[in-house]
Amino acid sequence: MSAPDDRSLTPEEDREAILCQALIAFGQGSGSVRVSRQAAFALRRRYRPRITGEVQEQWGREGVQALERLRVVGRLAAQKANEEGLTAIGVDQVEAAARQVEKASKTGWCNRHDD
Repeated sequence: MSAPDDRSLTPEEDREAILCQALIAFGQGSGSVRVSRQAAFALRRRYRPRITGEVQEQWGREGVQALERLRVVGRLAAQKANEEGLTAIGVDQVEAAARQVEKASKTGWCNRHDD
């Protein structure tokens, strides 16, 4: 039996797989704090367009850095939700956390501002 990574993905499947990794990393960072559907969609809306062919080509080398930053976005969004007394991360917390991390980040993927 072959390892899961041995299966080739189409370019579109690869884009979706990268997005899935990004969402999982955010969730790892947010821990036990619930993420609203609207917040999850805000993440998708923010990061899906940034997964270009160039990002796909560099993902093997730089993906781990982008995923770590997305974990930080999740942690920061959870912290903001807790500070505001919320039971779930919402769109405002996602956007504020993403902007804060992207501003400090030195990666091309994070610095493709859409705001």
